[in-house]
Amino acid sequence: MVTLVAEEARHAARVLRQKKGDDIVASDGLGKRYEAKIVSISFKEVVAKIQSVETGKNEPQIRLALAVGLTKGEKFDWLVEKATEMGATAIFPFFARHSEIRWNAEQIARNAARWPRVALAAFKQCGRSVLPRIEVLKNLAEVISRKKDAGIVAAHPVTESATSLERHRPLQDVIGVVGPEGGFAPEELEAIRQSGGQLVSLGPRRLRTETAGLVLMAKLFFLKAEL
Repeated sequence: MVTLVAEEARHAARVLRQKKGDDIVASDGLGKRYEAKIVSISFKEVVAKIQSVETGKNEPQIRLALAVGLTKGEKFDWLVEKATEMGATAIFPFFARHSEIRWNAEQIARNAARWPRVALAAFKQCGRSVLPRIEVLKNLAEVISRKKDAGIVAAHPVTESATSLERHRPLQDVIGVVGPEGGFAPEELEAIRQSGGQLVSLGPRRLRTETAGLVLMAKLFFLKAEL
């Protein structure tokens, strides 16, 4: 059986006007997706009998986390929404050396509470089975510490140290990293190199941070024929 409570139950009963005998699709957010039939429904609780279970439905073949240097404005909400739709398994907003914002603990907590709600709405809308986790990190070093067995691919403007992404072999587990509007500081670039990460160019045009994040994701998925 699968049970919906609180907001999900109210949405099903009040907004969608579902009733006993209707079919629903639910996910645990960890990779499993359930097709079920409602056996009882109220504004407080919906209980449904599972008819079938799928694992990894509508998920990319690679695990791709996106780490992005924080920028001003509300554009990060948009980035969280679109990165979720595209298939990010995790999103790491981080304070880069050149980030123009510096939040106190209250501001960090407020945004850290809002972004998962943005991701959840996008997750349900696009029919994914994995809900990306969102973790605000203090600096690039904390991003690198999350890599474990993942490769790191960082977008960097065209220089002698950055190569075309298409020259690199596809990775199965990767953290894509994009700096803030001011770009990476020299010590951050060195930390990426020391971690075994790759610096790659996204092309000749200068992109906004939120645009660069999605372009990097699209290129990484394209290497695995995901898009």
